[in-house]
Amino acid sequence: AAALGLRAEAAMKQNQTLGAVEDLTRIIDRYGANDGATEALLRRGQLYARGGDTQKALSDLEACLKRRPQAPTRAEALIERGELLAKAGDTAGAREALETGRGFVSPGHPLNARAKAILASLPASATVGD
Repeated sequence: AAALGLRAEAAMKQNQTLGAVEDLTRIIDRYGANDGATEALLRRGQLYARGGDTQKALSDLEACLKRRPQAPTRAEALIERGELLAKAGDTAGAREALETGRGFVSPGHPLNARAKAILASLPASATVGD
């Protein structure tokens, strides 16, 4: 898993999306239940998002979150999901994912700053009676 992970990471850095997706898929298929596969789901979801395939991205991020990863990975998946939902117009879903993601990292963490910036760009919540 480590060699495939390194190769996928190198491919991502070189914008070789197809090669990275293939390597990440191999990790997920071979090591389904381990932490490396959970991380691979997050990274593959991010690649799908970059490529504009929101449905595949959300599917991978949901699969990652179902595995209940540790704090930094969980926060990253939630914040990535929140950003995708915001772009898709699901303000309530985006807000929930972003706020939840912020709870898994410290206030000074870069992921927290990213989530705050996305939250600030969302339209104000509608109130009852509007």
